[in-house]
Parts: sequence; C-alpha cells; structure tokens
Amino acid sequence: MKKLIVFSLLIMLFVSCSQKACIDTGTIISRNEIIRYSLEDILNVFHDERELLQSVADIILNNDGIEDTITKLNDDDFAIFLDDDREFFTDQEWDQILKLYSETGPYQIMRSLKFGNDAVCFVFLTNTNENYTYRLYYFVENGEQTAKHYRRNNDTINQLDKEWWLIGPESEAQK
Repeated sequence: MKKLIVFSLLIMLFVSCSQKACIDTGTIISRNEIIRYSLEDILNVFHDERELLQSVADIILNNDGIEDTITKLNDDDFAIFLDDDREFFTDQEWDQILKLYSETGPYQIMRSLKFGNDAVCFVFLTNTNENYTYRLYYFVENGEQTAKHYRRNNDTINQLDKEWWLIGPESEAQK
C-alpha cells in the first residue's frame, strides 16, 4: 500500500511539473518576478535602463561561447534565462545580466543569428495577454530590413534609435 501511495505521489509531481508548476526550476528569475508591461511602460524601460540594456547586449554579442553553441546546434538563436547559462560568462558579465533581470524582469534574453544578422532580443511579456510579447531588439546592422523579418502577424515595428527596435502588439492608444 505504501508503494502505491509513493508511486501516486510521484505521478502527481511529474504531472504538475509538466503543467508549468515547475517552470521556475533553474531559471534566473521566478515566474512571479517576470514583469508585464504596457507599451508606454516598455518604452520607459528602454529610456531609463538604456545603459544597462546596451551593456548586456554588448556582453552577449561579444560572447564566442554562445555563438559557437548556436552554430554547433545548427540553430538560429540561444535563450539566456537559466542559471546554467552562467557558464558562458565571467562573474562580472553575469552580474550585469542578473542586474538587468532584477531591474526589468524580462521573460528571457535571446542571442540571434537569424536572417544573417547579429541581434540581441530582450523579450518582455505584455500586460494584456499571456501570449503577447514586446521584443526589444538590438540589431548590429540592417535594422530596418531585419526588423521586418522578425515581425509577426499584427505586430508593429517602432525604431527607437539607429540600432534599437521595439516589435510587438500595438497599444490601444495606437489603434
């Protein structure tokens, strides 16, 4: 009887973990720490945290280990959101990444090689829908052309400056 109870508990644990209950295991920040943003708020984050965003983008773009991993996996991008991703960075670089997660609460940070262009993407959840994101991109070059490739169905593209682009759903105020 005890074996049956233990087995039942293990099954319940497995099922609950596979249904997002254990999603925080090993992540840089917990699911509860991810911040949801309006368009106005995400624009404020860009302006208020510009130096930190640029610093983290530069750290990620200059990381050969991540680029090698993308190439070895024959993939287009690499998400940085797990504690295990620390292995790619120095302590000082990792502290900058943790600071950005702590201060802005992104869902994840991506290093992308899609469409033949180097990019770093900061993914933020919207406050309107679980499935919508604002993607703040830093494109090394060809920003306008590349931004169009990253656009999804009803996304708007906003150029914030020469290399920075915000792609995501339009706000109610823009409609």
